[in-house]
Amino acid sequence: MVRIAFAAALLCLASYPAHAEQCRNNGIALRSPAICTITFDFNGSCGNVLYKYPDWADVVFIAGAWEKVPVRILSASVDAMIQTKYQTVIATIFAGNSYNADALTPKRSVAANPSVRDGTAIAILHEETKFPSDSGMQFPAGLDAPTTHIDVHLVCLPKGAGYAGSLTLTYKLDPAPAAVTAR
Repeated sequence: MVRIAFAAALLCLASYPAHAEQCRNNGIALRSPAICTITFDFNGSCGNVLYKYPDWADVVFIAGAWEKVPVRILSASVDAMIQTKYQTVIATIFAGNSYNADALTPKRSVAANPSVRDGTAIAILHEETKFPSDSGMQFPAGLDAPTTHIDVHLVCLPKGAGYAGSLTLTYKLDPAPAAVTAR
């Protein structure tokens, strides 16, 4: 009897796949639920203002809506590595969502001194957040940056030190009822 119940449960799971093929605007008719992951990469150098928008001196990456339907972000992870020779590296990072209260991840600060061996200082930052799966953090579709955006804030010293990083989001599609098609 347990084997029959287990087999029935597996069959039910198989008939309701995550439908990840719908992710990133590929035009496939929406079915629910769909769980997706996207990673955005960024790089540059400390002290280099990338966005001339007011008060954005520390923004190193920005993205507008990437899906055709609204999403609910389930988790966010931001990582960066800053590297320079013969100087101490000091850095602070966080990811934001302009549509909500902004903080996708908490702020993380780190300092790294140059290695005695080769004089290279490497600072590695990592911060992540998981949101309740029943609510997630909303992000709309169809609005371009800077109106609505996801961004990464990175402040780092010394000026000119190189950095590379990524922002990874796990989310579920949150289509309006009229946008969902039955299969």
